Amino acid sequence: MKKTFLIFLVGLLISPLFAQQDSSIAKERVRKNIIRVNLTSSIFNTIGFGYERVFKDRWSANLTVSFKPKTELSSLFNFSGNGISFSGSPTISGYYITPEVRWYCDGNDVRKAPRGFYLGAYGRYSETYLKTSINYTDESNDLNADFKFTFREIGLGINIGYQLLAIKERLVLDFLFAGPRVSKYTLRSEASTDLNGEFYQQLAENINDKLGFEFLDPNFEFENKRTQKVETTALGYRYSIRIGYAF
Repeated sequence: MKKTFLIFLVGLLISPLFAQQDSSIAKERVRKNIIRVNLTSSIFNTIGFGYERVFKDRWSANLTVSFKPKTELSSLFNFSGNGISFSGSPTISGYYITPEVRWYCDGNDVRKAPRGFYLGAYGRYSETYLKTSINYTDESNDLNADFKFTFREIGLGINIGYQLLAIKERLVLDFLFAGPRVSKYTLRSEASTDLNGEFYQQLAENINDKLGFEFLDPNFEFENKRTQKVETTALGYRYSIRIGYAF
């Protein structure tokens, strides 16, 4: 929430510098194309590129594609505990696709899109891959297996933000304040050896403890001892600061 408030505050402080609403500005040439990069995604070792095209006075279509190069596992995705431990050098990678439609609100700026406050609707499709070796030890088991986890998301959401153009209408600063969504998540795991149901139940509990809520049912039924597939529905969220070039 602090990051979201900071983005909102920065947008409010900067926007008056560029929102001179006089008739001469209103007649300036409309920039209908924007390319941009996501600055906040770099925090998560992700590279994000976007393209926006204005197709009506107040409407635009956007597409953002992000990639997460293969990197070592961060503590956020380390689900060790209760007899389960990660070994070797776990890696994580993935890609994220976000189409979006924006409406630049009437009355907030005499100039046309793509500038000013906007409301939007967006979709999200992503796949994240985690490869690791896991050790599991309890009173009756001492198991080791190589794992590949595939985490897939399909979701729909809405967002609100502010976009401004500066320096001869070329420099773009896009502040996406909030973007809640509802998503269907699918977690698929593939192990190199047979593992019992107790292991998967314990892993589900570790994931829930890490996230702070029951994302997975610890008592789910598994397909077989090597391949598991679990589906659930949950809320997602997005916010960002992006910089780009208009033409």
